[in-house]
Amino acid sequence: MELVQGAAGAQVRSVLEPWSDPDPAWDAVGACGGSGLAVALLAQAAERNPAPLVIAAGDAVSRGLPTAARATVASRGPLTGRLAEGQVGGDLGPRLAAVADALVISGQLDPSGEPLVLVIESGGGVRLELAEELGGARPADVAAHLRARLGPCAVLRLGPAGAAQVPFASLASGGDEPSFVGRGGLGAALGALGLAAVAVRAEPGAPAADPRALDLLRALGRSPRLAMRAGAGTTELWHALAARGELISGPEGARLDPEAGARLVSEARAAGLGRHGCRGCPTPCGWTFERSGGGTQRAHFGAAQAVGPALGLEHLDDSLRLLGACDAVGVDAKEMGAALALWIRAAERGLRPGPSGRGDVALLEAWIGETARCEGEGARLAQGAAALSRELGLEPESPMAGGQAVRAGVAGDAALLGQCVSGGGSDPMRSFAFLAEEADPERIASLVGRDDPTPGELVAWHEALVAAVDAVGFCAFSTAGLLADGVCDTDALAEWILPLAWPATEGTSGQRLLAGGAAIVLARRQLDGRWGAPADRDRPAAAAASLDRPGLLDAYRAARGIGADGLPLDEVWSAVGTSRLAEPWRVLERAAIDLAPSSGLRVDAERPMARGSLHLRAVGPLGDAIGGDLELQLDLPASPRELLAALVEARPAARSYLGDPGSALVGLWRGGRRMGLNDRLADGDQVDLVLVIAGG
Repeated sequence: MELVQGAAGAQVRSVLEPWSDPDPAWDAVGACGGSGLAVALLAQAAERNPAPLVIAAGDAVSRGLPTAARATVASRGPLTGRLAEGQVGGDLGPRLAAVADALVISGQLDPSGEPLVLVIESGGGVRLELAEELGGARPADVAAHLRARLGPCAVLRLGPAGAAQVPFASLASGGDEPSFVGRGGLGAALGALGLAAVAVRAEPGAPAADPRALDLLRALGRSPRLAMRAGAGTTELWHALAARGELISGPEGARLDPEAGARLVSEARAAGLGRHGCRGCPTPCGWTFERSGGGTQRAHFGAAQAVGPALGLEHLDDSLRLLGACDAVGVDAKEMGAALALWIRAAERGLRPGPSGRGDVALLEAWIGETARCEGEGARLAQGAAALSRELGLEPESPMAGGQAVRAGVAGDAALLGQCVSGGGSDPMRSFAFLAEEADPERIASLVGRDDPTPGELVAWHEALVAAVDAVGFCAFSTAGLLADGVCDTDALAEWILPLAWPATEGTSGQRLLAGGAAIVLARRQLDGRWGAPADRDRPAAAAASLDRPGLLDAYRAARGIGADGLPLDEVWSAVGTSRLAEPWRVLERAAIDLAPSSGLRVDAERPMARGSLHLRAVGPLGDAIGGDLELQLDLPASPRELLAALVEARPAARSYLGDPGSALVGLWRGGRRMGLNDRLADGDQVDLVLVIAGG
């Protein structure tokens, strides 16, 4: 379906027709549906200004598979000038899928005029409605008003920041506790087209009678990681990342300690009011929290962390207050948090006048409001973190990739590389390769298809996998849980979620899944190239020294099949639509890289054993199963396998989360480093048990 808007602001027409592309490679990308179709549609309109905005729903959404309810929203990001792509849950995807595979909004109404709403009817008809009463309204109020006016519908809408063209304005979807999408400024992209909201009135179709759906549902219930996520709502990452030494919590890069991370998880569980998730999901991970000042706030870890400890806020309630301020005006909390952190640092170094704002939740909240209005201090903050860092002279030390802020302090080569090369934005689930957290070489090799893969190869594999999953509309969190926990392999996953019409008909089902995802990744790069992305796009200055080490950017380029300019090699692009893209294009001679480096003490077999104590800490359902902080007695020195065996014996209720002691299902972290399975534990060691999915 294509909506073309008249320049006068009154004409509207819809075209509902099959889609194809004369270029076989682009046709294969679009045939993947969902995010693949969105990229292909944008490529056909790459010269239009402003760029169209595409909303698309994948095949798994149409079929009503469990946890498959995500819509892709994509456009050229006002913040970066590159592809901005996000996935959003709720009923937008299922309702759109009842009408069309994708909606393309192009042309331009008067963006300075009265707010207009695009309404999509059940039969595919479209109309524009004037909604002057929505001017300056919060996203939550817009949805309530339109549902009262139009009846049941899905509403994708911007907030005051999108109307003001703040380049990192977001879009809201869902009801009273909406979810937000739009890293890169998708809210500003919709506003530039002259719209305040898109309302889809079509009723979602009933799930198809698919015997695979029941098998998939049972498999989802067998994943310990998904059970952990459901029991803590992504807040378990406070403890996990603090244990790794990844969370910035004070001036000049001070880190949050694991005890403080565990405290934040406890605060979150105490404030949690309810859970919500995608359609048919047996382990819903969305949480709503009660705020001390009244009201509730929906939150995931990534957004809450961005406006938390790095800004000097010690308690979750303060983070929720700032997150609520971001949601009320419709700005991306991650970009807003990064800009505020720079603003604080600049004051502390004497680079700007006025108070720093660190730990002052009221002042920080006021600055967020000013950002949405582009006035006062907010006029500078509204540039976004990358432009602000250049203005303040802080660019060399600021974590940026692709023109937007990325998570600071990440540990591990794969996490760093993933953020830098990610296409469509740096959403953690799409850029943090979850297999990099694995210590079991056999599991990694069985999934990736290579023994001892480099971080670059892991990132390329993960990127292709998640691109394919996003295209069909299945949940990336569920995918990570199923594969990381060994519940299934990529062949079984593909059998459950792949549509019958999927490019690359040869090879195993898993190879076909990965090949389709790799094609979408390459297409994103082609589109960004048309939009003028620089040749060094994957190598930001702040990370260049790390990325240049063997096995990182060089291995990624080889596995992805791209040149130093970031664009696909001709022979690789010609393979789009075949299963050859499921395998690395060429193999590098490289130095072996240990994905789970030793974290300390090793002993020989002659060393005498003695009874000692280990101090264990876990959060969420795993923490409940072991009784919170635990002092465990056993013969030492001991290996992680011996520790896990002793823990299962002492706390049988933890067995379902720990798995087999030799499987390395749970990560053991000591002193900020993950332990390898052959390391040794000594008397008095503090060990953090981590069982998480990397994104959130």
